[in-house]
Amino acid sequence: RNRVREHLKVLGVRPAAYLASVMATASLRILFNALATLTTVGLTLHDKMPTGDVCFVGVAMLLFGFSLCAFGTVLPAFISRSQIAIGVIAVYICAFAIGAAFLTDLPAVAVVPGAVFFAPVAMTLAVAPVLGGRYVSLPISPGACLACLVLQALVCCLLGEYLYAINPGDFGVPKHPLFFIRWLWVKKESRTGDA
Repeated sequence: RNRVREHLKVLGVRPAAYLASVMATASLRILFNALATLTTVGLTLHDKMPTGDVCFVGVAMLLFGFSLCAFGTVLPAFISRSQIAIGVIAVYICAFAIGAAFLTDLPAVAVVPGAVFFAPVAMTLAVAPVLGGRYVSLPISPGACLACLVLQALVCCLLGEYLYAINPGDFGVPKHPLFFIRWLWVKKESRTGDA
């Protein structure tokens, strides 16, 4: 993926266009997987689970997939081998999804940060009331967990683009780590140069 990104950069393709194409491709994959899973769940549980709950789980799956794809854009800054990155994502999903099961009995002070910062926790907490029914009560609503998934996807995309800008690989010029606030010192330099 990094090689493709670097070759496209040599050709003049902007990073935002590359990110949009990666997210569009990921969206198609996520949509296909979510629809296949929902079809299986819907056919299996059509008489035990209301259609609205199945649709809610589907939306949660889509947002969880987007959040994981965005998390995947951050990994190349730290891990160069794709097999290791896939392993890291698998451990990330399993560890935090299992950990979310233990958060259900804790107060909101412990549950909410887990849902805000970790997508598997937010996904598990979003679908727990739907799948667990009346036996599960959480201090955070399923809708808030879905909002956390959207927030995580946006933050991870921005973080991934930032890390790529300051460490672009073989074919790029790295930007200063504070390039996004350059306007602060550019104005000061132009004022001191005029004096």
